[in-house]
Amino acid sequence: MTWTMKVRGAPTPTIASEYICPVHGRFRLDVERVDGEAPAEVRCIRRVEARMINLFGATTEERRDRQTCRERCAYAISAPRGKVKTVEVVRGGYQKPGASTWTNTENLGEGQDYDDWVADRDKVWEREREDSIKELIDG
Repeated sequence: MTWTMKVRGAPTPTIASEYICPVHGRFRLDVERVDGEAPAEVRCIRRVEARMINLFGATTEERRDRQTCRERCAYAISAPRGKVKTVEVVRGGYQKPGASTWTNTENLGEGQDYDDWVADRDKVWEREREDSIKELIDG
């Protein structure tokens, strides 16, 4: 029997976090991690109504900045909506041993007595030694 370890994620991917804006309230934002955690504070990204701001003579970037709230928003701890496993060990399928001397515990898993299993392993190694001796004599 084989076991496979699956490692998910990267050390510094983005993280979905919730922040609280004093004007617009709670909102969710995907942010870059800082030392593995979400930043403690970000600027609000909610759009404000265009008629409330003066956009005359502004560059495209200035207009974009003026059309968003830009208030300082504190990080809000939120309830998890699902758990992401970073490491998982799953049972793999049966893999036939490459050589008879490889340790195969399948019979133990099916209920064979330990002493009988050890005796079977001893027989396998005795056959291997006999084959090695015959090969040396013939070779």
